Amino acid sequence: MALANVAELLYSRGTKVLMLDFDLEAPGLERFFNVPEAQCNLDEIQNHCGVIDMLLSYQELRSWSVDIPQPNSSPEPDQFPFATEPIAKFIVPIYPENTKGASLSMIPAGQRLDGNFTAYAKRVLDFDWGDFYANWDGEQYFEWLRQELERIADVILIDSRTGVTEMGRGCTYQLADVVVAFVAPNQQNLTGTRMMAESLSNPQLVTEGRHGRALSLIFVPSRLDLSETAKYDDFAKQFNQQLGPLFPEQLQSEHNLFHKLKIPYMADYAYMENVAVRERSRDSRADMIEAFENLTELLNRVSKGSIR
Repeated sequence: MALANVAELLYSRGTKVLMLDFDLEAPGLERFFNVPEAQCNLDEIQNHCGVIDMLLSYQELRSWSVDIPQPNSSPEPDQFPFATEPIAKFIVPIYPENTKGASLSMIPAGQRLDGNFTAYAKRVLDFDWGDFYANWDGEQYFEWLRQELERIADVILIDSRTGVTEMGRGCTYQLADVVVAFVAPNQQNLTGTRMMAESLSNPQLVTEGRHGRALSLIFVPSRLDLSETAKYDDFAKQFNQQLGPLFPEQLQSEHNLFHKLKIPYMADYAYMENVAVRERSRDSRADMIEAFENLTELLNRVSKGSIR
């Protein structure tokens, strides 16, 4: 939901946005864009090839190709030496380019409409991430993918699987410049997020796993019931103590990030897929809209203004 709201805000401000539904085990990002303005309907998107198809296509093409060593030569740093299908084949347009030059598109999880879902589930469950990295140059592939996506859009927003996952190596460790973690008000979420954050903050990850490319972390307190004042205050205190020091350096002077970013629990949003920033005329949505606007602003600051 947060990704959809941030995408809408960036599009409205003149940004070319590309979304990736990398939550392969629980896909469905496209449901937030089931609106009349969308260029493709749900059936068209869910019947479109996506992330898992893109990975398998690369493996298939690679298995048919013959690698011929070239003595005394090496590819350019951003040149991928193996055959791939054009990234454009996997992209679905959501909103057309507007008067500000902005557009919104996505790479869905993969083909899974109706009779294709069983095959989709098998493709996801059978995909061997360890083998992909060990035997298919997975690290080099994702570095190439990151560079290709940056040529297509100003901002790439990735919906990643929650927690520690095999696919998280590509989503988080390699593709991301900023990781946004959403923290529900319970000890399991706090502890788990803290552990993930400490792992991602390891300097060895940046120097070896990311070749010196920095990784920033932003934490968003989510689904907060504001009527439980004592519990709210206690969670805010723990959040600030455990996660506050791990925010990016340029945000450390920001006054009370917890209150600025907090996403309140609203019963309406427990039903169906709705995007709050489309409902500006409703005063009851103001707090939630403000939270997503603040998150977008902080993402812009951490990215040094590159997402406008």
